[in-house]
Amino acid sequence: MSQRRIREYWGVEADIVHPPVELHRFKPAIPGDHLLFVGELVRHKQAAVALEAARAARAPIKIVGGGADEARLRAEYGSSAEFLGRVGDEELAALYASCRALIVPSVEEFGITAVEAQASGRPVVAADGGGTRETVVEGKTGCFFPKGDVQALRRILESPAIDQFAAADMVHNAQRFSAEAFQNGIRRQVALARAGASASDETLSGAA
Repeated sequence: MSQRRIREYWGVEADIVHPPVELHRFKPAIPGDHLLFVGELVRHKQAAVALEAARAARAPIKIVGGGADEARLRAEYGSSAEFLGRVGDEELAALYASCRALIVPSVEEFGITAVEAQASGRPVVAADGGGTRETVVEGKTGCFFPKGDVQALRRILESPAIDQFAAADMVHNAQRFSAEAFQNGIRRQVALARAGASASDETLSGAA
């Protein structure tokens, strides 16, 4: 998304170096039947979309996070969802590994939770757009639904298709966003910048 904005406003083709994710914290386990949402409970994170779709599909869902919308969401969906509040790193890793799928109902610039879920061997069901279009491989590590479309999400949750993804594929895809991949990307950009600066200096010297 940011790459597109840079192209639109400045006419420059920008390279992307994705932020690093601490993948060593996550590993696959035997999945359960609950869905998972991880994020701040504020309106733009669209947690209500995940909660409404899960309730319509009669699918259990666990909510990790807190925020300004927490009390309202608990009051409205407390009978059909489990609100866990903020959890520690180890508990979060266990929740990822044991979920049926992670739901990302908002459009994110990057979306670290989607990578963490895949590193845990679990698929991602995400709103179509933004960073998850780069981190999730449709049909292989997850799937997409139109942002805000509760019924489209419900149909996905009712489908057995999200139970057919291979954990190995998801773990492999997550490796693209490791700390090592980030370091290599930064080194590559520095080398390109140095090469460009050297070429510019040579041009100026020749002109003089």
